[in-house]
Amino acid sequence: MAIKQYLSVNFARALAVLLLLSLVMAIAGCSDDAGGDKTTAATAKYEQIIADADKAEADLDYDKAIEIYEQALAEISDADKEYEATYLNNLGLLYRQLAQYDKAEPLYKQALAIDEEVLGKDHPEVATACNNLASLYSDTNRLKEAEPLMLRALAINEKALGKDHPNVATNCNNLALLYCQTNRLNEAEPLMLRALAINEKSFGKDHPKVALRQWSLAVLYQDTERLDKAGPLYERAIEIYQKFKRSTGHFHPHWQNIVDSYGDYLLQTGLSEDQADAKLKEIAPELFQ
Repeated sequence: MAIKQYLSVNFARALAVLLLLSLVMAIAGCSDDAGGDKTTAATAKYEQIIADADKAEADLDYDKAIEIYEQALAEISDADKEYEATYLNNLGLLYRQLAQYDKAEPLYKQALAIDEEVLGKDHPEVATACNNLASLYSDTNRLKEAEPLMLRALAINEKALGKDHPNVATNCNNLALLYCQTNRLNEAEPLMLRALAINEKSFGKDHPKVALRQWSLAVLYQDTERLDKAGPLYERAIEIYQKFKRSTGHFHPHWQNIVDSYGDYLLQTGLSEDQADAKLKEIAPELFQ
């Protein structure tokens, strides 16, 4: 019973981490692409607003970051109107991170409406806006509302960017996590496998994004008691994160989470706590250095 409880906790944690990470990356991509045709002054102003807000968020000064975006929206002009949806999306993300979902939802909806009107209903930034709103619905357990938005985001990016684009992998992963939340694990597995294959092709087999996909798939196999498939995925992901540590000098932000999940996996295989610790020292020696 205790092991099953550990599994449930770690599975939920993996879902939350992966969904938030996917959302942050999607918004960053939207921000980088915005405003390529605007005036130099408007572009410089936009970039400064994003930089100031990012710094405030990095400093965990969420109130300041919110104030920056709210002021930018209040002062929006015709010259920088194109940036409005990005400001709304990023402000929505801040409120979502603070679990102020009632404030985030109308911002996401407004951003989606603007992107549809300005860019067209099949633009990749519309897919990002759909993904953002769907992730909020997932956070608030409104899963029936989240699914059609995630399906739409996937369809848009497949058509606009190609079936092997990294954004498509993110869409597949998000939809898979939604299916996990609704216990549709048979539908989740092929989507996770597809996301893993796309990321391996796009970034190489030693990239941390690949480890993230391996981790989520390992947790799925663990949760469905297919331990023979879960173990190698955990160990490969841990190996990638250890390579990251050696090359950068610091642990990846998800290092401790995956090691915790692997420890629970080892207990589920029937090892004692002492045996699990010994195995961890063998597989993840840098954890104990």
